[in-house]
Amino acid sequence: MVHKLIHSRAALWALMALPSLPMMAAFFAGTPDAEGRPPSEFLLHPTGEFAARFMIAAMMISPLRLIFPRSGFWLWMAARRRYFGVAAFGGGSCLRRLCAASVGW
Repeated sequence: MVHKLIHSRAALWALMALPSLPMMAAFFAGTPDAEGRPPSEFLLHPTGEFAARFMIAAMMISPLRLIFPRSGFWLWMAARRRYFGVAAFGGGSCLRRLCAASVGW
Protein backbone atom coordinates (compact mmCIF):
# COMPACT_ATOMS: atom_id res chain seq x y z
CA MET A 1 0.00 0.00 0.00
CA VAL A 2 2.73 2.48 0.98
CA HIS A 3 4.81 1.42 -2.03
CA LYS A 4 1.93 2.25 -4.38
CA LEU A 5 1.37 5.60 -2.67
CA ILE A 6 5.04 6.57 -2.92
CA HIS A 7 5.17 5.76 -6.63
CA SER A 8 1.79 7.28 -7.45
CA ARG A 9 1.80 10.28 -9.78
CA ALA A 10 -1.54 11.43 -8.40
CA ALA A 11 -0.20 11.48 -4.83
CA LEU A 12 2.82 13.56 -5.90
CA TRP A 13 0.62 16.02 -7.80
CA ALA A 14 -1.74 16.28 -4.83
CA LEU A 15 1.22 17.00 -2.53
CA MET A 16 2.55 19.67 -4.89
CA ALA A 17 -0.91 21.24 -5.19
CA LEU A 18 -1.38 21.66 -1.44
CA PRO A 19 0.22 25.15 -1.27
CA SER A 20 -2.13 26.41 -3.98
CA LEU A 21 -5.34 25.49 -2.16
CA PRO A 22 -5.41 28.47 0.26
CA MET A 23 -4.30 30.77 -2.56
CA MET A 24 -7.13 29.60 -4.82
CA ALA A 25 -9.63 29.90 -1.98
CA ALA A 26 -8.53 33.51 -1.32
CA PHE A 27 -8.64 34.35 -5.02
CA PHE A 28 -12.11 32.94 -5.64
CA ALA A 29 -13.49 34.42 -2.43
CA GLY A 30 -12.37 37.82 -3.69
CA THR A 31 -12.05 39.31 -0.23
CA PRO A 32 -9.28 41.87 0.26
CA ASP A 33 -6.54 41.30 2.81
CA ALA A 34 -6.07 43.27 6.03
CA GLU A 35 -4.42 46.13 4.13
CA GLY A 36 -7.30 46.36 1.65
CA ARG A 37 -5.42 44.93 -1.36
CA PRO A 38 -7.39 42.72 -3.78
CA PRO A 39 -6.38 39.05 -4.13
CA SER A 40 -4.77 39.70 -7.51
CA GLU A 41 -2.20 41.87 -5.74
CA PHE A 42 -1.53 40.09 -2.45
CA LEU A 43 -1.17 36.69 -4.16
CA LEU A 44 1.65 37.86 -6.45
CA HIS A 45 4.40 37.07 -3.95
CA PRO A 46 3.22 33.57 -2.88
CA THR A 47 2.61 32.34 -6.44
CA GLY A 48 6.01 33.59 -7.59
CA GLU A 49 7.68 32.09 -4.56
CA PHE A 50 6.24 28.64 -5.13
CA ALA A 51 7.00 28.78 -8.86
CA ALA A 52 10.62 29.59 -7.99
CA ARG A 53 10.76 26.83 -5.36
CA PHE A 54 9.51 24.20 -7.79
CA MET A 55 11.97 25.40 -10.45
CA ILE A 56 14.87 25.25 -7.99
CA ALA A 57 13.78 21.77 -6.92
CA ALA A 58 13.65 20.61 -10.54
CA MET A 59 17.08 22.08 -11.32
CA MET A 60 18.90 20.77 -8.25
CA ILE A 61 17.96 17.12 -8.80
CA SER A 62 20.64 16.28 -11.40
CA PRO A 63 23.64 17.75 -9.53
CA LEU A 64 22.58 16.10 -6.29
CA ARG A 65 22.06 12.80 -8.08
CA LEU A 66 25.63 13.06 -9.38
CA ILE A 67 26.97 13.90 -5.91
CA PHE A 68 25.04 11.03 -4.27
CA PRO A 69 24.87 8.35 -7.00
CA ARG A 70 23.72 5.51 -4.74
CA SER A 71 20.98 7.40 -2.96
CA GLY A 72 17.58 5.93 -3.69
CA PHE A 73 15.85 9.22 -2.89
CA TRP A 74 17.68 11.15 -5.63
CA LEU A 75 17.03 8.38 -8.15
CA TRP A 76 13.34 8.59 -7.22
CA MET A 77 13.45 12.38 -7.62
CA ALA A 78 15.22 12.11 -10.98
CA ALA A 79 12.42 9.92 -12.28
CA ARG A 80 9.92 12.65 -11.30
CA ARG A 81 11.94 15.74 -12.23
CA ARG A 82 9.59 16.68 -15.04
CA TYR A 83 6.65 16.96 -12.64
CA PHE A 84 8.49 19.63 -10.65
CA GLY A 85 9.25 21.54 -13.85
CA VAL A 86 5.63 21.39 -14.96
CA ALA A 87 4.52 22.55 -11.51
CA ALA A 88 6.94 25.49 -11.80
CA PHE A 89 5.47 26.34 -15.20
CA GLY A 90 1.95 26.20 -13.75
CA GLY A 91 2.94 28.48 -10.88
CA GLY A 92 4.59 30.87 -13.30
CA SER A 93 1.48 30.88 -15.47
CA CYS A 94 -0.66 31.73 -12.45
CA LEU A 95 1.78 34.49 -11.54
CA ARG A 96 1.59 35.92 -15.06
CA ARG A 97 -2.20 35.93 -14.95
CA LEU A 98 -2.24 37.61 -11.54
CA CYS A 99 0.20 40.27 -12.77
CA ALA A 100 -2.08 40.96 -15.74
CA ALA A 101 -5.13 41.13 -13.47
CA SER A 102 -3.40 43.49 -11.05
CA VAL A 103 -2.69 46.04 -13.79
CA GLY A 104 -6.19 45.71 -15.21
CA TRP A 105 -5.72 43.55 -18.32
